[in-house]
Amino acid sequence: MKNLLFLTNYSTHSEYHYQYTLRIAQHFKATIHFGHIFPIVTPVILEDQVDGSIVFARNLEHYAAIEYEEETEKLKFFAERQTPKANRHQLGDFFIRSGNVATEILEIANAKQIDLIVMGMSQKKKLANALFGNISLAVLNKAPCPVFLVPPQAMYLGINNIVYAVDFEKPDLVSLRLLLEWAKAFDTTLHLLYVIPYTVVIKPTPYIDAFLEAFPEEIAEGLIEFQYVTGDIQKEIIEYVKDIDADMVVLAKGARKFWKYLLTPSLVERIAGEIDVSVLVFKRTI
Repeated sequence: MKNLLFLTNYSTHSEYHYQYTLRIAQHFKATIHFGHIFPIVTPVILEDQVDGSIVFARNLEHYAAIEYEEETEKLKFFAERQTPKANRHQLGDFFIRSGNVATEILEIANAKQIDLIVMGMSQKKKLANALFGNISLAVLNKAPCPVFLVPPQAMYLGINNIVYAVDFEKPDLVSLRLLLEWAKAFDTTLHLLYVIPYTVVIKPTPYIDAFLEAFPEEIAEGLIEFQYVTGDIQKEIIEYVKDIDADMVVLAKGARKFWKYLLTPSLVERIAGEIDVSVLVFKRTI
């Protein structure tokens, strides 16, 4: 993982969220690119300081350039203020865009070959855990890379336990190897949780055996642990995350019906709303 994209709106939560980005970049020796998207620049009305008359700004590009320059300096100030001097060599490019937020994020991610997008979730509402707005959902659905979502008020206290809600329908050893890089980088345990819905009759033993054969050293070292249960997918994931005091949950987006269900916006939203830990969403390789 070489390039991270961090999105900020300069809120207090953004400062907390950036600590996750900084720690991930430190562990993977990656470059951090910064992005801030603001509303489209519209014509402004200016008051002439000489005679007080109202004039319309005809040269919109001129004022847009000024705004872009100011926003870039603001973003650079944010990055340098939040980054220790010892890590400032990891600061990359600064992207100031105006327009549709999700579209701009995706364009940056594709153009810069971003390996991970880090962005905050929305605030919880009183009547529902509306953590994923249209922006987050659009990015999740079309991002060319994994997306790391940080809860509104989360503060980085380390990543000690990672839960990966796996699918043993067919062993995805490539994805697991990628997640093992996270476990090794943070010196933590990767907990593989497989939830068998009540309506499904399946014996996961052959698939677990495949993982055991592929990663004997990692299992012996305690980098990987297995657990499978029967029950409601959402409920079991939430309970397991709370039971082991996990710091991060990984959900993989795949083509099979089971994972299409798991990655529906409503279910992911409910899981994230209940556990209050960071969520990494990525696409399965098979």
